[in-house]
Amino acid sequence: MDTLAQELIDEIIDNVPRQGMPFSSLVARSWRRKSQKRNFEHVLFMFDNLDLWEFNIPQDLDGIPSYVRHVRFKFTHFSHLEPGTLSRVLKSFGSMISLAIDNTSLPPPEELAVPLSLGEFGNITRLILVYVVDPLSVITSFIFSFPNLRELITYHLDLWPDEPFPTIPDASQRGLLELPSIHSTERDNYPAFAQLGLASRRLSLDPSCHGIELFIKRSSETMVALTLIDAIGFWSSEEEAASPTVHLPPLPSLTRVRVQLVCKKPSPCLAGLLSSIRSAPELSSVTFSFTDGKATASTFPSSGSWVVVDSWLASTLTARTTATVGLRVVLAGWPEDNPSWGEYFPRFRVAGGELRREAHDYEYCDMMTIFDADYWRDSS
Repeated sequence: MDTLAQELIDEIIDNVPRQGMPFSSLVARSWRRKSQKRNFEHVLFMFDNLDLWEFNIPQDLDGIPSYVRHVRFKFTHFSHLEPGTLSRVLKSFGSMISLAIDNTSLPPPEELAVPLSLGEFGNITRLILVYVVDPLSVITSFIFSFPNLRELITYHLDLWPDEPFPTIPDASQRGLLELPSIHSTERDNYPAFAQLGLASRRLSLDPSCHGIELFIKRSSETMVALTLIDAIGFWSSEEEAASPTVHLPPLPSLTRVRVQLVCKKPSPCLAGLLSSIRSAPELSSVTFSFTDGKATASTFPSSGSWVVVDSWLASTLTARTTATVGLRVVLAGWPEDNPSWGEYFPRFRVAGGELRREAHDYEYCDMMTIFDADYWRDSS
């Protein structure tokens, strides 16, 4: 194995499945460094034992610690740590670009205040917060502590209300975020979270949230891609009746939209969102992804998600006959025996656009993929 060119070895290792990675470094000496880089790219801490934390981190800063790019803390009680422990652990990973806090509260503000003020964690560009329970002021302070943040991913945040409302830093002094992804937060917290004022080039949102238009409006001038993941699937009649119609401002930069319909019953505001998005002047690509790939023509009318898309296709052709030129629409998981296909396909072609089907369904973002370093780069 040592006789192979290193470039070929690296290419082989890049394609080894994750479950085989622990053994790839044992193949030969020339395989070790590249294999270790992949093996230790992600590090997960799931315990509070202070001795184990620091004792098990190699002190060779040019070796294994330098391979760590993504650090995740899960079920970690930061308040139980000796002061300075967390900052010392993070300093060991000089190449870290991603920090995830999962199923716990955030560390006390003073724990990272000094190193952050000195720019010691300036390489961190992705922050992931999952099942975090903290006051809005604490979460806001934590987010704005990372000056070079480019991706913000949140999932099931529980924001404690602050009295009075916390002071929000001036977000205009920061660069654009590449991907703020906000999913499944307590619905009433979205308007408060939107007041962070973070503008983005790409957004990934749960369309069921109240105040979703506030997120989109913040980025209306800069957003080029929007992903809507509709995964709630249950709505009371009162919620449907109370759901406001969403009207978005002009989206002059928006070119790509992706809608993941995970449930058969869509968010009440989804139709309004899609109607507003249709008028974006530069819109060139829309993808609808369905998880119910076994749907047939007989089950189509009973599925709310299918009906929303069917109506959108019809209204788009009616309202944008000339503007449909160049618009490419992909239906992933659309049943082949759906009779509406025979109607829409030729009409899109006559209008100068493109309508096509894909057999596969796009992967839904669940708790297994939310920490995947590559998933978020490809999802929009």
